[in-house]
Amino acid sequence: MANYSEGHWTYSEARLCLHTDGESVRPVLEVEACQYYWGAAWYNAGNTYKCKIDFAFTVLGPDGNVVTSGTAQGDAAPSAEIFGEPSRCAGSGTYQIRGRYVHHGPYWTEMTLDSGFRAVNIDVSCGG
Repeated sequence: MANYSEGHWTYSEARLCLHTDGESVRPVLEVEACQYYWGAAWYNAGNTYKCKIDFAFTVLGPDGNVVTSGTAQGDAAPSAEIFGEPSRCAGSGTYQIRGRYVHHGPYWTEMTLDSGFRAVNIDVSCGG
């Protein structure tokens, strides 16, 4: 997901993922870039100006039932992995992760960027 804030003052790239150890699944938002625009140039978030990330997610199992849902928060400077709580697998098959993130900053603290909800289907091999 590549997103710009209103006015194009902030930018971020992120990917919805689902990690598994064969027994559980865990939603993850992988933030690959968080940047702000200042003086005709783009700058990466860093220790001084971090992106504050709010991640909301729902994971559906192969049967279409909710496996887990919730929220998680973290900072990106300029990248990060934001982990949701793990949940027990609901068997092997195609899972769907639905998620959205809102980032605040960097630098332009009054600016928020809302990715809107997205959905990704992921084939998972795990116990039930």
